[in-house]
Amino acid sequence: MSWKVQFQLRLSNLRNLVYLDYSHNGLKGPIPSELSSLKILDCVAVSSNELEGPIQGQLFNNFTQLRTLHLSGNKHNKLTGNLLPSFHRLSFLEELHFGNNVLNGAIPLSGGHLSKLQGLDLGGNVITAVVSENIFHNLTMLKSLYMGANAGLVLNFSSAWDPPLQLHYLDLSSCVAGPRFSKWLWNQKYLYMLDISNGSIADNIPEWTLNVLVLDLSENEMVVIIFPQSGETPCVQQLTL
Repeated sequence: MSWKVQFQLRLSNLRNLVYLDYSHNGLKGPIPSELSSLKILDCVAVSSNELEGPIQGQLFNNFTQLRTLHLSGNKHNKLTGNLLPSFHRLSFLEELHFGNNVLNGAIPLSGGHLSKLQGLDLGGNVITAVVSENIFHNLTMLKSLYMGANAGLVLNFSSAWDPPLQLHYLDLSSCVAGPRFSKWLWNQKYLYMLDISNGSIADNIPEWTLNVLVLDLSENEMVVIIFPQSGETPCVQQLTL
C-alpha cells in the first residue's frame, strides 16, 4: 500500500498531533506535502520504508517545533537531493537521521541554525563535500555523529582547531580522514565508539585511541600502536585493525 493511500485520512483533523511514527510500514513514493499541515509535530519517524524523490525544504520548514526527524533508509528509503536548503528554520532540532539514502551536496550545519543538535546521521549517502571545522562552530551539544560510507566526503581540519563539542559516538568510516590522525580527535575525552576504518590514514596508532571502548581502525596503513608509558591498562574493549 502506498504512502498516499495510507494518508487518505484527513490530516487537517490531526492538528494537535505531536508524535508521528510510520517506520517499517512499506510506505512508497515521495514524502507527502500534506504533512505540512501538522505544524506542532515534535517527532517524525518514517525510517525503513521505500520513500523516494527529492527532499522538500519548504515542508520541513513548517515544522518549527520539531525536535526529532528520522528518515533513515536502512537500504530502503531513497530520498535524493541537496540538504542545504532544508533545515534553516528547525532551531529546536535535537536528532536528525538521514542515513542510507541518496543525498548529496553540502552539509547544512553552519550558521548556528541547529545549535541544539545532539545526534546527526548522514552515513551511507553520496555526499561529496569537504568538511572543515566551520560546520561545527555552534554545535556544542552534538554527541553522536555518523557520516561514514560517504566515499566523496573529505575531512579538512585546521591543526590548531580546538573543538567546542565532546562526542560520544563518531563514525567516519570510508571517508577521507588521512593521511594523519586529526589532532582535534585528541581532545575528545568521552568517546565510546570511534570508527575511522578505510580512512586513507597512514600513521602510528596514538596512545589516546586505546581509551576508546569500541575502536575500528581497519583498512588503513597503521604502523605501530603506541602503548601508554604510565603502565595504565588501556580502556579499549573492542579493537578492529
